[in-house]
Amino acid sequence: MTPWILEDKIRKAAARAFELDPRDLPFTWPRGDQAPKGYDAASPLAPRILTQVSAGPRARKSRTAVDVCERIVDRLRAEDTDFATLLGDGRGFV
Repeated sequence: MTPWILEDKIRKAAARAFELDPRDLPFTWPRGDQAPKGYDAASPLAPRILTQVSAGPRARKSRTAVDVCERIVDRLRAEDTDFATLLGDGRGFV
């Protein structure tokens, strides 16, 4: 899977999970240097969209980046089988 495809899948899953327009979400390049040991890449999308999620149709003011990340990971697991392993970390990175 290329970084472009990975970024697109994560952004679209986030949009579906929170009923947002994927075009309104920022581009967040998956980074290998930020990935947990043994993983290929990590995306900082969840921390970057926390404000949008908190103001969106599924708003909840007490939501954290980790909450947003978990929801994105759950959506990806339910909809996509292209990942060997998928997880969120304590920073909220997918």
